[in-house]
Amino acid sequence: MSEFLVVATDASESVDALNDVIIRTLATFDEPATLATLRKKLPVPYQCEEEILQQTLEELTRRNLVHRFSPYRGNADRYWDRSPKEYAEWLFTTQTVGRFATKNELVKQFKARLKELSNKEIGDLVQQLVRSGKLHSGRFLGSRSMRYSATPVDAQALLDNAIEQIARRFSTSSADVRSLLVPDDQPQLEEPSASPESPSPESPTPESLVMDAIAEMRSGGGGRTIVPIAELRRYLNFKIDRDVFDETLRTLERSGRIDFTLHPDPMSLGDDDRQDRLLGEGGTVYDMLVVRR
Repeated sequence: MSEFLVVATDASESVDALNDVIIRTLATFDEPATLATLRKKLPVPYQCEEEILQQTLEELTRRNLVHRFSPYRGNADRYWDRSPKEYAEWLFTTQTVGRFATKNELVKQFKARLKELSNKEIGDLVQQLVRSGKLHSGRFLGSRSMRYSATPVDAQALLDNAIEQIARRFSTSSADVRSLLVPDDQPQLEEPSASPESPSPESPTPESLVMDAIAEMRSGGGGRTIVPIAELRRYLNFKIDRDVFDETLRTLERSGRIDFTLHPDPMSLGDDDRQDRLLGEGGTVYDMLVVRR
């Protein structure tokens, strides 16, 4: 009887050791690995038969110590010590450096690797990463689509995109377009300084920018000026910060200069269109802005 207990104890320790080695080895991979890839990476004493390794992985998956992923570029399941959401975060924050894509483009690009997540879960994760600062968001000049990237959507990104757009429009290369820019070592023309007698013009206030933009846009019937809030936001996209735009419209409403109408069917809107109709509080989806007379 004692000999049986010793054998059973040794077998249990052997299984625990194999489990530990598998988990630690999976942690060394940058992304999920197939059984065959994992087996090759295991220390030689633990390179057991594939059938035994498969059974062990199934047990670890059942215990939620290992996560199984659907086949990608092949027919074999893949395994990792991290969850599908952690894998998605790794993809978004490492594979979008220097690239700027819409949410739909991200879903399309990575869906084959993230079959365990729904499109909504992927989209929600993108928003969470933006809020945490792990992803950046912004719009290119002349575009209504929100772009996401591990690289900041800053002035350099907008300039690079504008150069690419110009190059495509005129069927030339980006290098040729860049050659038209003023080199850094070329003297810049100095702007004439204002005379002491003439005061510098004051910068327009956010309220005046909004009201001027409304006047430049369309007028509705019945003597009322009516503009879509989303269209007005995009019109002022590079003049007023998003939060300043929201607060300015709220201030104009409180002062009795404008009114808002609600969107009749918010669920029909895409995520970007819905975001453009929010004014920073309560999650209410607005539609039109009406100037009071």
